[in-house]
Amino acid sequence: MYKNILVPLDGSENSRLALDEALTIAQKFDSKVFIVSVVDPGRVSGVMLEAHTAVGPDQLIGPMIEEAESYIKKAVSEVKNRNIPYETKVFQGSPKGMIAKDIPEEYDIDLTVMGKSGANALTRLMIGSTTAYVARYANNNVMIVSQDE
Repeated sequence: MYKNILVPLDGSENSRLALDEALTIAQKFDSKVFIVSVVDPGRVSGVMLEAHTAVGPDQLIGPMIEEAESYIKKAVSEVKNRNIPYETKVFQGSPKGMIAKDIPEEYDIDLTVMGKSGANALTRLMIGSTTAYVARYANNNVMIVSQDE
């Protein structure tokens, strides 16, 4: 039923739970998982404006990419333990558009599995949830995983 499953990670507990759910589904349907993280360069501009600093964007984006790679590295060990085919990548761009449209179109994604809310609560309050955007605008099926409260 699901050939390619997208799992966007942001380091939150909900994204870790989404990964676990996606891996369970992948085992059931012999699917390939695409584990990604999207670094938003737009966040760097905001940080630079707020900080009024001379630090260049590359000095801020670099650590964000390293952090995204660390989320993916942790996920890969789980995927390998379950013997599931996978692909990983860190993207730069708007997480909303990339997760809802760009990545699914490029990788022929059947299902996106993501956490109900991610790591950035302030941004979610100001401009809306990436998850809500993806659920509304994705052309593929979307499963939203929530932490038991």
